Amino acid sequence: MNEILLRKLSIWKYEEEHRIILPRSKFGSETIKKFKKGELKSITFGLRMKSKDAKEIYDIVESEYLRKGIHVDFYKAVEIIEDGKPTYSLRKEPLKRYEMINYIESLKNREDFIEAIKNE
Repeated sequence: MNEILLRKLSIWKYEEEHRIILPRSKFGSETIKKFKKGELKSITFGLRMKSKDAKEIYDIVESEYLRKGIHVDFYKAVEIIEDGKPTYSLRKEPLKRYEMINYIESLKNREDFIEAIKNE
């Protein structure tokens, strides 16, 4: 599974992306690899990001980076739709700091909607 998650086509090399993949049980523990604060440039929230995870990540970055004057860009993955059909492609859209509360709320609304449909 890690091989799939860590593979990236060479055409995306210019992004200089690094992925941190940890079991949920390790998130927030001292076993996380430490890195210099200046090395974190951006965070992209995935297409199916859970609202509580997005909030937790944003809260950590806000307290440990943004409030200390260290700039971090935020993005959200957005599915590209053409002629009303999915293309199975994504684009990144920037999220401004003042948009984060609404973004996290929209994730929660999506989760609630999906749950309501499941319960019908």
